[in-house]
Amino acid sequence: MGFGALVGIGGAVCFMAALVVLPWFTAEGRDVTLPDMRSAFTVAETDPDALLPGTTDDTAPDPSDGVPTPDQVGEIVEQQARAAAADAAADAIDSGKSRYLEIYTDTLWMVLAGGVALAAVFSTVLSPRSFALSMVLGFRRLGGAVTVLAGLAHGAALWIVFTGAGAPSPAPGVWVGVGGLGAVLLGCIIGPKR
Repeated sequence: MGFGALVGIGGAVCFMAALVVLPWFTAEGRDVTLPDMRSAFTVAETDPDALLPGTTDDTAPDPSDGVPTPDQVGEIVEQQARAAAADAAADAIDSGKSRYLEIYTDTLWMVLAGGVALAAVFSTVLSPRSFALSMVLGFRRLGGAVTVLAGLAHGAALWIVFTGAGAPSPAPGVWVGVGGLGAVLLGCIIGPKR
């Protein structure tokens, strides 16, 4: 086993430890790991005004001024339509975030862990030492692509958890997991070199 295998497999172990053992954040004085996420975390709600600014202004005409003009009526209708659209978009975003996080905490993390482990093994231990044969078989390129895709899926989960109003601060598990993914990608680049 060479340096590439050491880096890649070490990164895969760090990524798996971040998914299973290490805390992602602290809530109410206790460490929250990925398996605890469903019971200890609620996705921050999206602010509709951030999606369509100016939807909360009240532009209703004063009844003492008489009958509203067509422009005032048009502004009121547009304001109400914008507010309804912003609320609907915020609800859709929030439900999508919640659903993705539910899928991630149920099964997707296992798929990512397996893919990253296989990428590390196939691109460093089982990849041929010959550069030409390695390029023909494509183990290292495939391992790198799997690692990048796993990084995107993992990054989406991190974005959901750590953005928004009242989002928690990342704990060491987050940084170890991201570093582990980087190490696996570096191992895929280095390959089976000693």
